[in-house]
This record gives sequence, structure tokens and C-alpha cells, in this order.
Amino acid sequence: MTIASAAPASKLLAEHDPAELDVVSLLEPVVTETGTLPRGAQGTIVMKWQGDPAYCVEFIEPFPSLVDLTRSQFEVVWTA
Repeated sequence: MTIASAAPASKLLAEHDPAELDVVSLLEPVVTETGTLPRGAQGTIVMKWQGDPAYCVEFIEPFPSLVDLTRSQFEVVWTA
């Protein structure tokens, strides 16, 4: 009996089309009006629209902030 191995979770998330309420992690620091969000900061997609930047992401830590991001600036770490 052969059991097919599943794709690693990280690969599945990398191929996932980000949606509202997905949790993302920044791949690079992002400068905001309040300060700089560091690489690795995690936030939640609260709005997705067409065009670039296409995602509005809410961050709570290290300070509350709403940031417009392009797909290349983050990776999905949890899907809603």
C-alpha cells in the first residue's frame, strides 16, 4: 500500500491566494506614519481589492496600524 505524501504546509500557504482575515507576516520592514513595522510583524488582512497595493492589513503589535501592502511584501502564515 502506498500513501501519497502531502505537500508541506509552507508550500500550500505560499500558493494560497490571500483573502480577508488571513494572517500574514511581513517579509520586509514597512515604514508607516506611526513608526516602522519590523520584518516578521504579523497582521490580519482586513480588505482586499484590485490593483496595487491590493491588501489593507491591520497590525496590533508593535503598535496599532493599518497598512496598504502589495503581495510581495508579506507571506500568509494562517488562512481564515
